[in-house]
Amino acid sequence: MTASRAGTVELVACEIATALQPLEQHLSADRRIEFFQDLGLWLPGGLDDAAGAIGTVAVQAAGLSPIILRLSAAIQGGQPGPIIQEGGALLGALKEVLTAITELRPALDTAVANASALTDAQRTRLRAEMEQLPKRLLDYVLITYLEGKSTGVVEALTMVGIIEDLPAFFDPNDFTVLPVRRKVLHLDRLLTLHPGFANHS
Repeated sequence: MTASRAGTVELVACEIATALQPLEQHLSADRRIEFFQDLGLWLPGGLDDAAGAIGTVAVQAAGLSPIILRLSAAIQGGQPGPIIQEGGALLGALKEVLTAITELRPALDTAVANASALTDAQRTRLRAEMEQLPKRLLDYVLITYLEGKSTGVVEALTMVGIIEDLPAFFDPNDFTVLPVRRKVLHLDRLLTLHPGFANHS
């Protein structure tokens, strides 16, 4: 993909959308339990109470692919009009995906509230975990995308603290805690990397 006729917004939108595309597969009915476990989240009894909200994210993510293809073709063909049109369409589709991801939070909270075989402490911890799920999900897909493009970039971002590698935590007294090692994206720390930002804060 060339940037000769594509604006920065369209190019950034295309990269973000490409990173989010795998959510279609990750959140499919036969993969979502495994994917949530990869994120360190597991709920006794499953996620049926949140199935609708999870499925909506998968559907919205599936809608990104044809727009990405049309925008990529417009960029390759150096067509300013279609670039603007498809860029706007992609931004709208991204908004729908991100909205659907945000709406996972109350759906998952309901799933935790209705789950059986949980102590009060486990329920409280899981509700806090589900509150963080939208960001954790985005961290996963964005970092995975960066790793696919350049391990050097990921290593550099880890070195300066933009990506944090969290060790697995095991609690022998809580069977709902999954010992999963995961990476966290701290985009806010970008502002501290250049002294010029501090002068404007």
